[in-house]
Amino acid sequence: MVARLGQVLVALSLGLCFSTAQASVTSLTCIPATIGGGTGHSSSCTVALSSPAPSGGSVVTLTSSLTELATSVPSITVPAGQTAKNFTVGTNPEYRRYSKLAFSSTITATHNAASKTAVINVTAQALPAVTMISPRPDRSGAVCGVEGILFNCPLGTATCTVKQECTLGCENRPLGRNNTYQDVCATTGVVPIALTPNRIIGGNQGAGKFQVSSPAPADSAGTLANTLFTVVTTNDGLAVPIATGTTSAPFNMNTVAVTGVKFVPMDGGVLTPKPISGGGIFYQRRSARAWLVLTEPPL
Repeated sequence: MVARLGQVLVALSLGLCFSTAQASVTSLTCIPATIGGGTGHSSSCTVALSSPAPSGGSVVTLTSSLTELATSVPSITVPAGQTAKNFTVGTNPEYRRYSKLAFSSTITATHNAASKTAVINVTAQALPAVTMISPRPDRSGAVCGVEGILFNCPLGTATCTVKQECTLGCENRPLGRNNTYQDVCATTGVVPIALTPNRIIGGNQGAGKFQVSSPAPADSAGTLANTLFTVVTTNDGLAVPIATGTTSAPFNMNTVAVTGVKFVPMDGGVLTPKPISGGGIFYQRRSARAWLVLTEPPL
């Protein structure tokens, strides 16, 4: 009996006994799990821990497998003494709105190296009612829109209809015979605009880059065609030179504080000079849309 007591006292002195197990994530649920495409509706999520949070609370990190589609604040804190907390996942009503596809995003909650996931499904949405205004009703053919969508513009009509979604960007081409448009979807290379990271807390500075697949010729530049300038502004203006022989040009973004989640379209592209047969230069533009996701601070 004395020997047993001695062993316990030694263990206590070494900190080997009476340790408290750390809380871990035991479940993550999101309701509804399916959201109509194009609605922009949110899902209410609850994360649960295996034991009450200690003094100061337990910080749970939140990530999304498809941030541009569905995301939340980067983390939440379960208050001391509690075992669960709610948060909201917002969805993007314009994510790949011309694709006619359904998408899903896996939300992951992590604490003390333990994680649980929940899947949010967004159904396919109908093509938007608004189509692109024809650049020239007296011409026809395939024309790139600013967000990297290829449109079909019939002769003599004021509007164009969607022809194809361009996942690698849409490329302008010189006019063909009878001044017809002949733009195409890019099939190789890189997307012309990238944001790193694409989720930041509103009010912080973000970063991005314009990029090309091969060393840029002289007079190449990255350009921003459209964004919500009341929410995001750039320090570099709307055109950023791409140094000759390089493959990218960085730019910075200033943002404002937001409530909840805000999906900001960044429509950009790259201009590169291309010689035209018979003489002259054509500035070919590859355009695409990237999404900057702004959130409120951690809850």
